[in-house]
Amino acid sequence: MTDDYNQVLRRNTVWVADDGLGIQGVVELEETDFGLLTKNMAVDPDFQKQGLGRRLLAQAEQLAREAGHDALYIYISEAMVENLVFYLDHGYQEYERRLEQGTYRRIYLRKHLA
Repeated sequence: MTDDYNQVLRRNTVWVADDGLGIQGVVELEETDFGLLTKNMAVDPDFQKQGLGRRLLAQAEQLAREAGHDALYIYISEAMVENLVFYLDHGYQEYERRLEQGTYRRIYLRKHLA
C-alpha cells in the first residue's frame, strides 16, 4: 500500500481490469531470483465472485509461460484464509511458511505450469 506506483509500473508487469468506468481488478508480476512472483492481485469488492480474479490469475499464468517460466509464485498472509482457499482451488501448492520481519506470517505457494 505504500509502494510508489510510478516505480512499480517501470519495474514490474501490471495488468488492470477496467470496464471504462473504473478499475475492477489488478495483477502485478515481478521477476525475482527464483522466478515470476505474483506480487499483488486484488479485485474491487463490488466485482468479486464474478470470475475476475480467476481471469486475472489465468492472465498471469499465461504471461509466465510466454516468458519461459515453468512456475508462478505467490505469497499471502496467513490471516487471509479465503485467499489461501482461492489459490489452492486454482492449482497452487503451499511449499513454505515464514515469519518475516518479526511480524508477517506468510504462506508461500507456487503452481507448476504446463
